[in-house]
Amino acid sequence: QYNMDIYVRPSLSFVRDPPNEVRENSTVLITCSNGVPGSDVTSIALYKDGDNLAIDLGNDSHIVYKRTFTRADTGTYTCVLTSPHYPDFEESSFINVQYGATVNSDPYKEVEVGHSYRLTCEYSSNPFDEDSCTWLGLPSSFVSIGPQTGSIVANVPGHNQGGTLIQTCRCLINRQILSSQTEVKVIEVPNLRIATDLPNQCTKYESYSVTCLAEGIFSNRTDLTLRDTSQSVFKPQEIQEESSTRKSVTLKDVQSESTIITCRGETKVGTKTMTTSDSMHIESCEISLEGLPRRLSRVYPLEDDLVLEAVTRVTGVITDFYSRWKIDEVDRDWLTSDKRSSSSEVISRMTLNHLSVGSHEVSLTVLATGYEILTRKSEVVMIITAGFFDC
Repeated sequence: QYNMDIYVRPSLSFVRDPPNEVRENSTVLITCSNGVPGSDVTSIALYKDGDNLAIDLGNDSHIVYKRTFTRADTGTYTCVLTSPHYPDFEESSFINVQYGATVNSDPYKEVEVGHSYRLTCEYSSNPFDEDSCTWLGLPSSFVSIGPQTGSIVANVPGHNQGGTLIQTCRCLINRQILSSQTEVKVIEVPNLRIATDLPNQCTKYESYSVTCLAEGIFSNRTDLTLRDTSQSVFKPQEIQEESSTRKSVTLKDVQSESTIITCRGETKVGTKTMTTSDSMHIESCEISLEGLPRRLSRVYPLEDDLVLEAVTRVTGVITDFYSRWKIDEVDRDWLTSDKRSSSSEVISRMTLNHLSVGSHEVSLTVLATGYEILTRKSEVVMIITAGFFDC
Protein backbone atom coordinates (compact mmCIF):
# COMPACT_ATOMS: atom_id res chain seq x y z
CA GLN A 1 0.00 0.00 0.00
CA TYR A 2 1.32 3.38 -1.00
CA ASN A 3 0.47 6.80 0.46
CA MET A 4 0.35 9.71 -2.06
CA ASP A 5 0.05 13.39 -1.11
CA ILE A 6 -1.70 15.59 -3.66
CA TYR A 7 -1.08 19.34 -3.58
CA VAL A 8 -2.96 22.07 -5.37
CA ARG A 9 -0.66 24.12 -7.55
CA PRO A 10 -0.88 27.87 -6.85
CA SER A 11 -0.93 30.50 -9.58
CA LEU A 12 0.61 34.00 -9.42
CA SER A 13 -1.53 36.96 -10.43
CA PHE A 14 0.43 40.16 -11.24
CA VAL A 15 -1.67 43.18 -12.24
CA ARG A 16 -0.50 46.78 -12.81
CA ASP A 17 -2.68 49.79 -13.47
CA PRO A 18 -2.25 51.59 -15.79
CA PRO A 19 -1.12 48.64 -17.89
CA ASN A 20 0.73 50.71 -20.50
CA GLU A 21 2.66 53.99 -20.34
CA VAL A 22 3.02 55.81 -17.04
CA ARG A 23 3.39 59.59 -16.86
CA GLU A 24 5.29 61.46 -14.22
CA ASN A 25 3.19 62.35 -11.15
CA SER A 26 0.49 59.82 -12.04
CA THR A 27 -0.77 57.11 -9.65
CA VAL A 28 0.27 53.46 -10.22
CA LEU A 29 -1.37 50.42 -8.62
CA ILE A 30 0.42 47.02 -8.50
CA THR A 31 -1.38 43.92 -7.17
CA CYS A 32 0.32 40.55 -6.42
CA SER A 33 -1.93 37.66 -5.33
CA ASN A 34 -2.53 33.90 -5.52
CA GLY A 35 -4.93 33.09 -8.32
CA VAL A 36 -5.90 29.62 -6.97
CA PRO A 37 -7.75 29.70 -3.64
CA GLY A 38 -6.95 26.74 -1.34
CA SER A 39 -3.44 26.15 -2.61
CA ASP A 40 -0.51 26.26 -0.22
CA VAL A 41 1.38 29.55 -0.27
CA THR A 42 4.25 30.48 1.98
CA SER A 43 4.61 34.13 1.00
CA ILE A 44 4.15 36.74 -1.72
CA ALA A 45 6.73 39.48 -2.17
CA LEU A 46 7.18 42.51 -4.46
CA TYR A 47 10.64 43.64 -5.59
CA LYS A 48 11.93 46.58 -7.60
CA ASP A 49 15.26 45.89 -9.30
CA GLY A 50 15.94 43.20 -6.66
CA ASP A 51 15.05 45.37 -3.66
CA ASN A 52 12.14 44.21 -1.53
CA LEU A 53 9.22 46.62 -1.46
CA ALA A 54 6.63 44.51 0.36
CA ILE A 55 6.00 40.92 1.61
CA ASP A 56 2.97 39.07 2.96
CA LEU A 57 2.95 35.58 4.58
CA GLY A 58 0.40 32.75 4.60
CA ASN A 59 -2.10 31.14 2.29
CA ASP A 60 -4.17 34.31 2.08
CA SER A 61 -1.22 36.54 1.40
CA HIS A 62 -1.49 39.28 -1.19
CA ILE A 63 0.11 42.66 -1.86
CA VAL A 64 -1.49 45.93 -2.96
CA TYR A 65 1.14 48.56 -3.80
CA LYS A 66 -0.12 52.03 -4.67
CA ARG A 67 1.78 55.30 -4.97
CA THR A 68 2.43 58.37 -7.13
CA PHE A 69 5.29 57.61 -9.47
CA THR A 70 8.12 59.97 -10.33
CA ARG A 71 10.98 59.50 -12.77
CA ALA A 72 12.96 57.82 -9.97
CA ASP A 73 10.39 54.99 -9.86
CA THR A 74 11.38 53.74 -13.32
CA GLY A 75 12.52 50.09 -13.04
CA THR A 76 11.64 46.38 -13.16
CA TYR A 77 8.91 45.29 -10.73
CA THR A 78 8.76 41.56 -9.84
CA CYS A 79 6.15 39.58 -7.93
CA VAL A 80 7.42 36.36 -6.30
CA LEU A 81 5.09 33.66 -4.90
CA THR A 82 6.72 30.89 -2.79
CA SER A 83 5.10 27.54 -2.04
CA PRO A 84 6.38 24.62 0.11
CA HIS A 85 5.63 22.17 -2.67
CA TYR A 86 6.54 23.98 -5.89
CA PRO A 87 9.35 26.14 -7.19
CA ASP A 88 8.92 29.89 -6.83
CA PHE A 89 6.56 31.61 -9.21
CA GLU A 90 7.78 34.92 -10.65
CA GLU A 91 6.38 37.58 -12.98
CA SER A 92 8.06 40.85 -13.87
CA SER A 93 7.14 44.10 -15.62
CA PHE A 94 9.32 47.01 -16.57
CA ILE A 95 7.71 50.38 -15.82
CA ASN A 96 9.14 53.36 -17.63
CA VAL A 97 7.92 56.60 -16.05
CA GLN A 98 7.82 59.15 -18.85
CA TYR A 99 8.11 62.90 -18.51
CA GLY A 100 4.87 64.61 -17.51
CA ALA A 101 3.20 67.80 -18.73
CA THR A 102 0.31 70.06 -17.69
CA VAL A 103 -1.60 72.74 -19.61
CA ASN A 104 -3.93 75.25 -17.95
CA SER A 105 -5.85 78.35 -19.06
CA ASP A 106 -8.59 80.47 -17.51
CA PRO A 107 -11.79 78.41 -17.74
CA TYR A 108 -14.06 81.46 -18.21
CA LYS A 109 -13.69 85.07 -19.31
CA GLU A 110 -16.17 87.88 -19.91
CA VAL A 111 -15.53 90.82 -22.26
CA GLU A 112 -17.67 93.59 -23.72
CA VAL A 113 -18.42 93.92 -27.42
CA GLY A 114 -15.63 95.88 -29.12
CA HIS A 115 -13.17 95.45 -26.22
CA SER A 116 -9.91 93.59 -26.75
CA TYR A 117 -8.83 90.94 -24.24
CA ARG A 118 -5.91 88.71 -23.32
CA LEU A 119 -5.82 84.92 -23.11
CA THR A 120 -3.12 83.25 -21.02
CA CYS A 121 -2.06 79.61 -21.25
CA GLU A 122 0.40 78.18 -18.73
CA TYR A 123 2.14 74.86 -19.21
CA SER A 124 4.84 72.80 -17.55
CA SER A 125 6.91 69.99 -19.00
CA ASN A 126 10.07 68.07 -18.22
CA PRO A 127 12.22 68.71 -20.15
CA PHE A 128 10.84 72.22 -20.79
CA ASP A 129 9.82 72.99 -24.38
CA GLU A 130 9.44 76.72 -25.07
CA ASP A 131 7.79 76.31 -28.49
CA SER A 132 5.33 73.57 -27.73
CA CYS A 133 2.03 75.48 -27.36
CA THR A 134 -0.24 77.76 -29.36
CA TRP A 135 -3.79 79.13 -29.40
CA LEU A 136 -5.74 77.31 -32.10
CA GLY A 137 -7.47 79.38 -34.76
CA LEU A 138 -5.77 82.66 -33.85
CA PRO A 139 -3.26 84.36 -36.18
CA SER A 140 0.34 84.01 -35.09
CA SER A 141 0.54 87.80 -34.84
CA PHE A 142 -1.85 87.64 -31.87
CA VAL A 143 0.26 85.07 -29.97
CA SER A 144 3.47 85.72 -28.06
CA ILE A 145 5.56 84.26 -25.24
CA GLY A 146 4.10 85.21 -21.87
CA PRO A 147 5.79 87.22 -19.14
CA GLN A 148 6.36 84.08 -17.06
CA THR A 149 8.33 81.00 -18.03
CA GLY A 150 6.00 78.36 -19.37
CA SER A 151 3.23 80.63 -20.63
CA ILE A 152 1.93 82.02 -23.89
CA VAL A 153 -0.55 84.86 -24.33
CA ALA A 154 -2.90 85.92 -27.10
CA ASN A 155 -4.02 89.54 -27.46
CA VAL A 156 -7.39 89.28 -29.20
CA PRO A 157 -9.08 92.36 -30.74
CA GLY A 158 -12.66 93.12 -29.80
CA HIS A 159 -15.58 91.21 -31.32
CA ASN A 160 -18.36 93.19 -33.01
CA GLN A 161 -21.26 91.15 -31.65
CA GLY A 162 -22.22 89.26 -28.53
CA GLY A 163 -22.03 85.49 -28.08
CA THR A 164 -19.94 82.69 -26.60
CA LEU A 165 -16.61 81.53 -28.02
CA ILE A 166 -14.36 78.60 -27.10
CA GLN A 167 -10.64 79.39 -27.34
CA THR A 168 -8.32 76.37 -27.17
CA CYS A 169 -4.68 76.25 -26.10
CA ARG A 170 -2.96 73.12 -27.46
CA CYS A 171 0.48 71.83 -26.56
CA LEU A 172 2.64 69.07 -28.08
CA ILE A 173 5.03 67.94 -25.35
CA ASN A 174 7.18 64.81 -25.66
CA ARG A 175 4.89 63.41 -28.35
CA GLN A 176 1.90 63.97 -26.07
CA ILE A 177 -0.94 66.31 -27.12
CA LEU A 178 -2.53 68.26 -24.29
CA SER A 179 -5.10 71.06 -24.49
CA SER A 180 -7.05 73.46 -22.30
CA GLN A 181 -10.10 75.53 -23.22
CA THR A 182 -11.32 78.99 -22.22
CA GLU A 183 -14.96 79.92 -22.62
CA VAL A 184 -15.18 83.57 -23.68
CA LYS A 185 -18.54 85.27 -23.22
CA VAL A 186 -18.82 88.44 -25.32
CA ILE A 187 -21.29 90.78 -23.65
CA GLU A 188 -23.37 93.26 -25.61
CA VAL A 189 -24.02 96.26 -23.36
CA PRO A 190 -27.31 98.11 -23.90
CA ASN A 191 -26.92 101.44 -25.70
CA LEU A 192 -28.53 104.44 -24.00
CA ARG A 193 -29.65 107.72 -25.52
CA ILE A 194 -31.86 110.60 -24.44
CA ALA A 195 -34.78 111.94 -26.43
CA THR A 196 -36.80 115.04 -25.58
CA ASP A 197 -39.64 117.04 -27.07
CA LEU A 198 -37.51 120.18 -26.79
CA PRO A 199 -36.22 121.69 -30.05
CA ASN A 200 -32.45 122.13 -29.77
CA GLN A 201 -32.38 121.71 -25.98
CA CYS A 202 -33.89 125.16 -25.35
CA THR A 203 -36.60 125.38 -22.69
CA LYS A 204 -37.99 128.95 -22.86
CA TYR A 205 -38.93 128.39 -19.18
CA GLU A 206 -41.61 125.97 -20.28
CA SER A 207 -42.24 122.40 -19.14
CA TYR A 208 -40.98 119.55 -21.27
CA SER A 209 -40.65 115.76 -21.40
CA VAL A 210 -37.50 113.67 -21.41
CA THR A 211 -37.27 110.02 -22.47
CA CYS A 212 -34.39 107.67 -21.78
CA LEU A 213 -34.18 104.95 -24.41
CA ALA A 214 -32.19 101.75 -23.93
CA GLU A 215 -31.53 99.44 -26.86
CA GLY A 216 -29.60 96.18 -26.85
CA ILE A 217 -29.53 92.88 -24.94
CA PHE A 218 -30.98 92.97 -21.43
CA SER A 219 -31.11 90.79 -18.39
CA ASN A 220 -34.42 90.09 -16.67
CA ARG A 221 -33.98 93.28 -14.69
CA THR A 222 -32.69 96.46 -16.29
CA ASP A 223 -32.86 99.66 -14.25
CA LEU A 224 -33.09 103.07 -15.92
CA THR A 225 -32.86 106.33 -13.98
CA LEU A 226 -32.84 110.02 -14.90
CA ARG A 227 -31.03 112.63 -12.81
CA ASP A 228 -30.78 116.39 -12.98
CA THR A 229 -27.78 118.61 -12.22
CA SER A 230 -28.25 118.41 -8.46
CA GLN A 231 -28.24 114.60 -8.70
CA SER A 232 -31.76 114.37 -7.30
CA VAL A 233 -33.65 111.56 -8.97
CA PHE A 234 -36.72 112.52 -10.95
CA LYS A 235 -39.63 110.26 -10.24
CA PRO A 236 -40.17 108.44 -13.52
CA GLN A 237 -43.04 106.40 -14.79
CA GLU A 238 -42.63 102.66 -14.93
CA ILE A 239 -40.09 101.32 -17.39
CA GLN A 240 -41.80 100.61 -20.69
CA GLU A 241 -40.64 97.45 -22.47
CA GLU A 242 -41.38 98.12 -26.12
CA SER A 243 -39.62 94.95 -27.26
CA SER A 244 -37.07 92.43 -26.03
CA THR A 245 -34.30 94.81 -27.08
CA ARG A 246 -35.84 98.23 -26.36
CA LYS A 247 -36.87 99.81 -23.07
CA SER A 248 -37.67 103.39 -22.13
CA VAL A 249 -38.56 105.60 -19.18
CA THR A 250 -40.16 109.04 -19.56
CA LEU A 251 -40.31 112.12 -17.37
CA LYS A 252 -43.14 114.52 -18.09
CA ASP A 253 -43.75 118.17 -17.20
CA VAL A 254 -40.16 118.85 -16.20
CA GLN A 255 -39.64 122.52 -15.32
CA SER A 256 -36.04 123.61 -15.07
CA GLU A 257 -34.34 126.74 -16.35
CA SER A 258 -30.93 125.18 -16.79
CA THR A 259 -29.97 121.62 -16.04
CA ILE A 260 -28.03 118.55 -17.13
CA ILE A 261 -30.21 115.49 -17.64
CA THR A 262 -28.39 112.17 -17.16
CA CYS A 263 -29.80 108.84 -18.24
CA ARG A 264 -28.23 105.90 -16.44
CA GLY A 265 -28.85 102.24 -17.18
CA GLU A 266 -27.73 99.20 -15.22
CA THR A 267 -28.15 95.61 -16.33
CA LYS A 268 -26.60 92.33 -15.27
CA VAL A 269 -25.14 90.27 -18.11
CA GLY A 270 -23.38 87.03 -17.26
CA THR A 271 -21.63 87.59 -13.94
CA LYS A 272 -21.06 91.31 -14.50
CA THR A 273 -23.23 94.32 -13.74
CA MET A 274 -22.86 96.69 -16.69
CA THR A 275 -23.53 100.43 -16.40
CA THR A 276 -23.86 102.94 -19.23
CA SER A 277 -25.05 106.54 -19.31
CA ASP A 278 -25.85 109.48 -21.55
CA SER A 279 -26.25 113.18 -20.75
CA MET A 280 -27.96 116.19 -22.26
CA HIS A 281 -27.43 119.85 -21.39
CA ILE A 282 -30.75 121.68 -21.38
CA GLU A 283 -30.38 125.46 -21.15
CA SER A 284 -32.75 128.37 -20.97
CA CYS A 285 -32.96 130.34 -24.23
CA GLU A 286 -34.58 133.44 -22.72
CA ILE A 287 -32.71 136.54 -23.90
CA SER A 288 -32.79 140.03 -22.44
CA LEU A 289 -31.13 143.16 -23.83
CA GLU A 290 -30.11 146.02 -21.57
CA GLY A 291 -27.83 149.05 -21.54
CA LEU A 292 -28.79 150.93 -24.69
CA PRO A 293 -28.90 154.74 -24.21
CA ARG A 294 -32.26 156.44 -24.11
CA ARG A 295 -33.49 158.98 -26.67
CA LEU A 296 -31.23 162.03 -26.54
CA SER A 297 -30.38 165.21 -28.40
CA ARG A 298 -26.90 166.43 -29.05
CA VAL A 299 -25.31 169.39 -30.88
CA TYR A 300 -22.70 168.18 -33.35
CA PRO A 301 -19.97 170.52 -34.69
CA LEU A 302 -19.49 169.96 -38.40
CA GLU A 303 -15.73 170.30 -38.23
CA ASP A 304 -15.39 167.25 -35.97
CA ASP A 305 -16.09 163.56 -36.43
CA LEU A 306 -18.48 162.17 -33.87
CA VAL A 307 -18.11 158.62 -32.56
CA LEU A 308 -21.30 157.13 -31.21
CA GLU A 309 -21.01 154.16 -28.89
CA ALA A 310 -23.61 151.90 -27.28
CA VAL A 311 -22.98 149.02 -24.86
CA THR A 312 -25.54 146.22 -24.89
CA ARG A 313 -25.67 143.65 -22.13
CA VAL A 314 -26.98 140.32 -23.34
CA THR A 315 -28.34 137.79 -20.86
CA GLY A 316 -29.18 134.25 -21.94
CA VAL A 317 -27.85 131.71 -24.39
CA ILE A 318 -27.64 133.16 -27.90
CA THR A 319 -26.30 132.00 -31.22
CA ASP A 320 -26.04 135.33 -33.08
CA PHE A 321 -25.98 139.05 -32.29
CA TYR A 322 -26.49 141.92 -34.75
CA SER A 323 -26.44 145.73 -34.38
CA ARG A 324 -27.63 148.22 -37.05
CA TRP A 325 -27.17 151.97 -37.24
CA LYS A 326 -29.40 154.30 -39.26
CA ILE A 327 -29.13 158.03 -39.99
CA ASP A 328 -32.27 159.68 -41.24
CA GLU A 329 -33.70 156.23 -42.05
CA VAL A 330 -30.67 155.32 -44.14
CA ASP A 331 -28.69 152.25 -43.11
CA ARG A 332 -25.15 153.15 -42.27
CA ASP A 333 -23.67 150.07 -40.68
CA TRP A 334 -24.43 146.46 -39.84
CA LEU A 335 -22.27 144.83 -37.20
CA THR A 336 -22.29 141.10 -36.50
CA SER A 337 -20.77 139.85 -33.27
CA ASP A 338 -19.26 136.44 -32.61
CA LYS A 339 -21.61 133.71 -31.52
CA ARG A 340 -21.97 133.64 -27.75
CA SER A 341 -23.14 131.09 -25.25
CA SER A 342 -23.29 133.06 -21.99
CA SER A 343 -24.05 136.49 -20.61
CA SER A 344 -21.87 139.14 -22.26
CA GLU A 345 -21.53 142.77 -23.27
CA VAL A 346 -21.44 143.87 -26.91
CA ILE A 347 -20.14 147.31 -27.95
CA SER A 348 -21.59 148.91 -31.07
CA ARG A 349 -19.73 151.95 -32.50
CA MET A 350 -20.35 154.29 -35.45
CA THR A 351 -18.47 157.38 -36.64
CA LEU A 352 -20.53 160.31 -37.94
CA ASN A 353 -19.03 162.75 -40.41
CA HIS A 354 -19.96 165.03 -43.33
CA LEU A 355 -23.40 165.73 -42.00
CA SER A 356 -25.43 168.63 -43.33
CA VAL A 357 -26.45 171.46 -41.05
CA GLY A 358 -29.61 170.70 -39.14
CA SER A 359 -31.13 167.92 -37.05
CA HIS A 360 -30.61 164.31 -37.83
CA GLU A 361 -32.24 161.19 -36.39
CA VAL A 362 -29.78 158.46 -35.47
CA SER A 363 -31.16 155.06 -34.45
CA LEU A 364 -29.54 151.84 -33.21
CA THR A 365 -31.26 148.48 -33.40
CA VAL A 366 -29.79 145.29 -31.88
CA LEU A 367 -31.03 141.75 -32.54
CA ALA A 368 -30.10 138.69 -30.48
CA THR A 369 -31.07 135.18 -31.59
CA GLY A 370 -31.07 131.99 -29.54
CA TYR A 371 -31.09 128.58 -31.23
CA GLU A 372 -33.20 130.03 -34.07
CA ILE A 373 -36.37 130.05 -32.02
CA LEU A 374 -36.06 133.22 -29.96
CA THR A 375 -35.21 136.70 -31.19
CA ARG A 376 -34.98 139.77 -29.01
CA LYS A 377 -34.93 143.31 -30.43
CA SER A 378 -34.06 146.59 -28.77
CA GLU A 379 -33.97 150.03 -30.36
CA VAL A 380 -32.81 153.53 -29.41
CA VAL A 381 -33.22 156.85 -31.24
CA MET A 382 -30.91 159.85 -30.85
CA ILE A 383 -31.40 163.36 -32.30
CA ILE A 384 -28.14 164.91 -33.46
CA THR A 385 -28.04 168.65 -34.39
CA ALA A 386 -25.18 169.63 -36.72
CA GLY A 387 -23.95 173.23 -37.09
CA PHE A 388 -21.11 175.75 -36.61
CA PHE A 389 -20.32 176.99 -33.13
CA ASP A 390 -18.03 179.69 -31.84
CA CYS A 391 -15.83 178.92 -28.89
